[in-house]
Amino acid sequence: MYGKNDLKEWQKWALVILIDIITFSADWSCIGVMIILSMYGDRENLVKQMKGMMFWTFIYALVSFPFVNKVYGIIQLFVILVYPLLKRYNGEKGKVKWSKWFFYIYYPLHLVIIGILRMLMYGNIPLLFR
Repeated sequence: MYGKNDLKEWQKWALVILIDIITFSADWSCIGVMIILSMYGDRENLVKQMKGMMFWTFIYALVSFPFVNKVYGIIQLFVILVYPLLKRYNGEKGKVKWSKWFFYIYYPLHLVIIGILRMLMYGNIPLLFR
């Protein structure tokens, strides 16, 4: 959506809305998409990236606090702790070639393991509707 493309402004907005609708029931809901778009739009300015990330995280925490769980809502704000780590990044690709594939495997695999543990602990309960 950013950079050079042939999309009109209304098409970009329609695409953002569509992606938000698709990801609404996902982990971090559509807020994750908005954080990514916000950070990408300010990719040359870490302070602006963090402000955008924290804006959307605050929105998520604000909704989570009364409707999901108060502790969960507060814990989301601790995402700011990623700032020192991102501040150390120098903009260059890492030298370790296997790390990309490690994370491509690790991310879905850990979600599967967490899902299996959840079913073992609580049974096969629905994710969206009870």
